[in-house]
Amino acid sequence: SPDQCEKFEKILYVEQAVAIRIPTIDFQIVKNIEPLKEAVRTLDQYDVLVLTSQNSFLFFHRLLKEENISKLPPKLKIAVVGEETKNLIEKNGFKVDLVPDQPKNSNQLAEFLHEKIQLDRKRILFPKSSLSNSKLPDMLRKWGAWVNDIVLYETVTNSDAKSTVNSVMGYPIDWILF
Repeated sequence: SPDQCEKFEKILYVEQAVAIRIPTIDFQIVKNIEPLKEAVRTLDQYDVLVLTSQNSFLFFHRLLKEENISKLPPKLKIAVVGEETKNLIEKNGFKVDLVPDQPKNSNQLAEFLHEKIQLDRKRILFPKSSLSNSKLPDMLRKWGAWVNDIVLYETVTNSDAKSTVNSVMGYPIDWILF
């Protein structure tokens, strides 16, 4: 996405490269957001909020703001896959309680949670991407958790990509990175 290109672009700049950013995808909140809004309104009923990406947090945070929620219930623990997601969440004023020492994928995060907390009868909210192929909800359910996995955002084609590509054609390009 456009926002995710920025970090890599800065690395290239330090190496004296001139980067032309042409993100081919973007992310948008799903059209039917009511199930997640209802979950946000009843956050005090959940024990764990699982966020497997920075995008999940950013869209979830937007929903919190729309619902005028600035603090999470004290009993709600936040679990994430890695340090970058943790840092983003904490930069926005929330405490992350469960983060593996090494970055994990969502399935490995389920195993990490199983090791760290008693999952039986825990209520877990898992806002996710429409492209999520995670087995995380099923794994957590196997260990006795009640999981509300709701699609929060979807990946879409960036409509600006084609015109940007056309505008740089004819210029000398040394590398194309995907």
